[in-house]
Amino acid sequence: MAGLAERIPVVFASRTGAGETLRASYAYPGGEIDLIRRGLIPANGLDARKARIALQLALSNRAGRAEVRALFDCF
Repeated sequence: MAGLAERIPVVFASRTGAGETLRASYAYPGGEIDLIRRGLIPANGLDARKARIALQLALSNRAGRAEVRALFDCF
C-alpha cells in the first residue's frame, strides 16, 4: 500500500459507520500511525462511504496529494 500511496492519494477510513478515524493510538503494522507514516491520508470524521465519494470528487477534479490531504483535514 505504501507504494500506491507514493503514486496517488490513498485515504483510510473507519468502517464502523460513525466516529473519527484515529491518528495516534496504534503503532503496530497496519495501525493508523503506521499507515500515516506510509503516506496514507486519514478520513478523520468521514465514514468509509463518504470518504470514498469525497476522494472520487477530488480526484475527478485532478486534486493532488496536498489538496486531498487539505480536503480531509477539514472533516
